[in-house]
Amino acid sequence: MDIRDRGAILELFSRLRPDAIIHAAAQPSHDRAAAMPFDDFDTNAVGTLNLIEATRRYCPESPFVHMSTNKVYGDRPNTIKLKELETRWDYDDQQYENGIAEDFSIDQSKHSLFGASKAASDLLVQEYGRYFNMPTCCLRGGCLTGPNHSGVELHGFLSYLIRVRLDSGNIK
Repeated sequence: MDIRDRGAILELFSRLRPDAIIHAAAQPSHDRAAAMPFDDFDTNAVGTLNLIEATRRYCPESPFVHMSTNKVYGDRPNTIKLKELETRWDYDDQQYENGIAEDFSIDQSKHSLFGASKAASDLLVQEYGRYFNMPTCCLRGGCLTGPNHSGVELHGFLSYLIRVRLDSGNIK
């Protein structure tokens, strides 16, 4: 079902009244977002609105988990001091030892169009939780993938390398 189809989403939720919702649908491509801004925003922001509003109407007590992206932070994480470890870089501030929290500021930050549409969806989920007292959260992972990943060069680099290797016919 297309999450942009508001009527279908509302009808489904009115019938099913799910016990929990894990929202992982998205238009995930940064490059495609710039080429198709309406589709990007309609999927990421409006689609999220359709799901969270259906949840509010038909099962407001059900937990709503929004699988978002670290791209909502824009370039703000680049302002956090880093330290070089033996095999990687990490934040050099105890405040971020467990990652960046939902309340990390995203204001005055450079966002991609994709990041902006995902930030809009995050704000909707947060505000529905606060305004309507619903159990909601946004999980902001990076480099998420799944079985339908297309393996393009700019994201999902590991799957891209595997695809290139398979396409070359030099499988060892």
